[in-house]
Amino acid sequence: MSSWSSRQLAAARDALRFKSRAAPGGPRFVEHTHRDMRGGGLRAAVFGVSDGLVSNVSLVLGTAGAHPGAGIVRLAGLAGLFGGSFSMAAGEYISMRVQKEAFERELHVEKEEIETQPESERAELAYLYESRGLDTATAEKIADTLMADPRVSTRPRSARPSRRRSSRS
Repeated sequence: MSSWSSRQLAAARDALRFKSRAAPGGPRFVEHTHRDMRGGGLRAAVFGVSDGLVSNVSLVLGTAGAHPGAGIVRLAGLAGLFGGSFSMAAGEYISMRVQKEAFERELHVEKEEIETQPESERAELAYLYESRGLDTATAEKIADTLMADPRVSTRPRSARPSRRRSSRS
């Protein structure tokens, strides 16, 4: 059984530090953070490691099968490692850039629709909240509140609230 290093223990202690504070006009709640799971970075890392290991081991074993010297096998392994790393990095950069551009385009389309057809967008927003289980009156009230302020109505629905530092930390 292995024990945790002091660095791991310190990280765990930091992760468990919560601040209790009062919600505006409401009860106290525990302030804590959640990991952002929208980006797909973890999935990309797992695929990258898996792909890198399989392709590099295949390259090294294939080269070793031809019975060259040990230096050639090592060189082939290093070339595969660096080539695969650069390829994965470039592919990930391009895919994230395209995802960001597609997201920004979708926000632009929503902003235009809110400006040209606000009632239709309000009804769509109310429908979305109803489909998540809210009753019609509550869903319409939320939609009205969101549509009242253009900055709020065009903010991505999945966006997290901004973190404001209070002076009482």
